[in-house]
Formats: sequence, structure tokens, C-alpha cells
Amino acid sequence: MTNSIKDTLVSGATMNVHGQNNVVFRCNGLLIKNLNVNVTNPISESEALTRALSNINASKYLWEDDISEQDLKNERGQEATYYPKGKLIISKKYGPDVSYNPENFKLCWKFNIIRADTAKTITILVDAISGTIFDIPNNSVEDYYTTGDVCTWYDGFRPIETRTCWACSNYRLVSSPSKKLKLTIGITDLEK
Repeated sequence: MTNSIKDTLVSGATMNVHGQNNVVFRCNGLLIKNLNVNVTNPISESEALTRALSNINASKYLWEDDISEQDLKNERGQEATYYPKGKLIISKKYGPDVSYNPENFKLCWKFNIIRADTAKTITILVDAISGTIFDIPNNSVEDYYTTGDVCTWYDGFRPIETRTCWACSNYRLVSSPSKKLKLTIGITDLEK
């Protein structure tokens, strides 16, 4: 069971009901009582994204990287994209110092934005009524770059740098000194 106002979910508020054969044994979770948040007339998703991007100000985003976009489409289908999709939620600011008091909650657009220049995923909440940045939780997810040597079929051991991202289980060759190696989908499938 979730806490919501007019079909807008309250982030972090859930109620778990434990039972068997239509008999409830136990309930636990977090519901916010007396929550009264304005959910009418939010700014548009595109306006909220524009405000979020102006706050992040990256030199390049992952959806602007053709190779990364194509890798994602190959793995998840042609509709997949790194372009941020906003989700309208009711949220409080993150962190242990912010209580679950109903006054701390606002209607927000939530975006996960992936920077290509630093390989970080940034979650950002934009106040859906005022358009101001409500919160940027400190929960960035990074892609992982790894360097090492691989044994090739014909050239022996060669140094390479690979990248794996949070969104997939595949590795991609970032660089090799000779630029001759090509890493295909999968962990061990290298070819010259």
C-alpha cells in the first residue's frame, strides 16, 4: 500500500500488510498523516527539466553521446534512451535532519540525469509549483572505469580501459593504446 494524493505518490511512504488467508497479522511502514500538498497546476515536465539542467550545467549529457545511446538501445530496445523522464512525486528533502513532518513535503518533478563528462547520475527534485530546485540528494551513481591487461588471441597481453554503467551489465572498450581492439557486448568477448 502506498501513500498518495490524487494519484501522486508520496516518496518513501509505504505500508506493508502481512497476512495469510485474508487475515492480517501485522502492518509496518511509513504513512504521512495530515499531508496537505497542492498538486494542482504544476509546471510542465519540460520546464522543470530545463531548470534542472541549468542547475547541473554539464558539458555533455549521456543522451548526447551517440555510442552510449546506441548501446542502451541494443540492450533494451529502440525506445530506450538516457534522456531524462520526469516523475511527478510528493517528496521531502532527503537526509536524516529532515523530519517526516507534513509541512516538509512538496510536489516535485524528479529527474535522474546522467552526465557524460563525469559519468555521474544526479537525482534532482524541482518544485513543481514554483520551479525552484527543491533538493539534490547526495546519492550520485557513477559509471565505473577500469584499466587492466587482457590476453588477446593474436597479440598477447594488451592494456585497455573499459567502462560499465549502472544501467546495464555490459562493458565497453574506452581506449586501447593501439586502437585496434574492439570490445563487443559481453564481458570476455574481445576481438582484434
